Amino acid sequence: MVNLDILCTFTRMRSLLGIQAPDVKFVTPEIVQDVAKSLEPSTLLKVSEDGQMVARKHKLDLEAAAAKVDARSLHVRPFPWRTTMEDIETTFKDVGKLLSIRLRRHPATKDFKGSAFLEFETEEEAHRVQELDIMHKGAKLVMEKKVDAMEREKEEEKEAAARAAAAPVSEAPASATEGKMPDYTPGVIVEVKIEGEVPETFQREDLKELLGGVEAGVKFIEYVKGQNEGYIRFDTPEHANAALEKVGDGIDHEGKSIQISLLEGESEVQYWRKVEELQRAKRDRSSGGRSKGFGGSRGRGGKMFRGSSSGRGRRDHSKRPRESGDDNASPAVKKQAVQEAA
Repeated sequence: MVNLDILCTFTRMRSLLGIQAPDVKFVTPEIVQDVAKSLEPSTLLKVSEDGQMVARKHKLDLEAAAAKVDARSLHVRPFPWRTTMEDIETTFKDVGKLLSIRLRRHPATKDFKGSAFLEFETEEEAHRVQELDIMHKGAKLVMEKKVDAMEREKEEEKEAAARAAAAPVSEAPASATEGKMPDYTPGVIVEVKIEGEVPETFQREDLKELLGGVEAGVKFIEYVKGQNEGYIRFDTPEHANAALEKVGDGIDHEGKSIQISLLEGESEVQYWRKVEELQRAKRDRSSGGRSKGFGGSRGRGGKMFRGSSSGRGRRDHSKRPRESGDDNASPAVKKQAVQEAA
């Protein structure tokens, strides 16, 4: 049996009961008594005679129970990375009865993955909800059975491992942020695929026009002319979903079928990691390689302030002591002074 006061310190119970911290000293006898009373009608749990402990009435077959839970659970995405269980509850409060919400997190960093497992009261209820069109903060939620999602992710991991094994070994040092969850808005990237041979004349501007341009929320297009694949970044998940609905099963352009699909899961995370790496490399280039020392590898002044071969550098004339009458000097005098200083 389990002590009820300890059970009340669990995160979910604290939220429901308004308990301040995970410490039994905050669990009053009145709270324990109320919880014990609420459990009396339960067909699954029994309360001890003194009302201080709780246990299952029947031995649980863990494997069978887990299978039942999985059958009535959905894998739902995308959610913003700061999403809470309360946010999801609010979205689904009028949709179906939720038994539990499990926010999925990266094992190494504990960062939210942008997806969750939602357990419903029955398998039939989960199936009914799956058929609905539900929006969360501007993004249309993608829902699939939990068992199907787990199987899909296993296959994606196998494919990713195979690609990594086939790729040449890089000797570049590991990124300082490797393994860290990038900060991004889920559901704004779509992958573009064009069938057949693509003419060199087909460019980013063509994709931009086909999808409505800036007015349709197109923010950035990653595409090399003549290629069969690319990516489009939208301002919001709502814009991305509008584009997906517009294109549907495909859009024809000069006899070529263009298809787009929402980038999700690990593929989406890897895309944003690559974006962060490129941005970081760009900042490093623009700073002149300051990580190698003040002014970069070009010496104290860097390339912006290189001096003569003597290494003295150019004087800063803005610090030249002002002579009396400078402010009222004629333009010709000022010009001569500048030439002498230079």
